[in-house]
Amino acid sequence: MQVDSRFDIKRFWLLIKNDLLTNYRTILISAGAAIGILLFINMVAMLTNGEAVVPSAFYLLMLFIGGFIVTSQSFSDLHHSQRSYVYLTLPASNLDKFLSKLVLTTIGYVTGTLILYFLFSVLMSVLNALLFGYGYPLFNPFDSVVWICIGIYIITQSIFLMGAVYYKKQAFIKTNLFLFLLQLALSIFIVLLVKVVFWNYIQGWSFSPEDIILPSSALEDQLENFFMGFARLMKLIFYWLFAPFLWLITFFRLKETEA
Repeated sequence: MQVDSRFDIKRFWLLIKNDLLTNYRTILISAGAAIGILLFINMVAMLTNGEAVVPSAFYLLMLFIGGFIVTSQSFSDLHHSQRSYVYLTLPASNLDKFLSKLVLTTIGYVTGTLILYFLFSVLMSVLNALLFGYGYPLFNPFDSVVWICIGIYIITQSIFLMGAVYYKKQAFIKTNLFLFLLQLALSIFIVLLVKVVFWNYIQGWSFSPEDIILPSSALEDQLENFFMGFARLMKLIFYWLFAPFLWLITFFRLKETEA
């Protein structure tokens, strides 16, 4: 049977439903384990310091580290020798499959962790009130800082979604290794580029702004304006183009893998 290559909302929701029903035990066990670990940390903090854990800080750990790990496993069936046939023969288009994984690992994961962490903060506050005589302010899922971090998560998560399609095994570790090597290569390239461009104005071999002595304040102002404009451009690319570009690469890689 040939499946329509266009997006179909019914198939999309069926894929999401299938993923949730297939993995609901893992989701419940992971959620229970996360709450248990957080409550243990809270109890230790209350007994040693008399202060509860800071909800927002631990939520960000759950959001980024947990989200990156979950995302890295999102296409594990595609690379599994026994389950790949079932996944490849699902009556859904590549676009349906890609968007279902994207929504589950972004909107789905964010919504789930917000609810889970709010419930944890309620339970933590109740237990602290019963055991230690006072509660603790509840986690606010509508805090602006939290949503700024969620936006950054959705952008950076695209790297691990691409890694989930590209790497057959240990996608999370290999993606982090790739990011480390990329960052190292870019750092070396930038240092060498600055050394070459400002060769006549650099005192010594250390890399710091104090070592660059320019001949005039006008040139300093021009360079400052250039770098400020470059920083704004990079910020624009990161917030608006980075994730869509990687999603597009991931989609075409998925098509190649299933071809």
